[in-house]
Amino acid sequence: MSTDLGAYIAAAAVVAVAALTLIARLAPPVRSSEPAPFSEPEPGVRYLQCDELRCGHMTYPHRPQPGGTWVCVNCGTVKGGTS
Repeated sequence: MSTDLGAYIAAAAVVAVAALTLIARLAPPVRSSEPAPFSEPEPGVRYLQCDELRCGHMTYPHRPQPGGTWVCVNCGTVKGGTS
């Protein structure tokens, strides 16, 4: 008799955990009621693809420099200009 009771308790625990997991997955995500703060972009900055592995070849802001070159804000690599 005690083995039957143990099996029922284990089955009830599995069902309870499954029910709580389902409820947690169906619940709406918690979101902030505040909108994201807006910040003005820097004048003259361009978002260019960075050619360095440190930046993962992703698009980062580049600041203009004299001579028509652009410097990556993330890694400092110079891009553009005349060769």
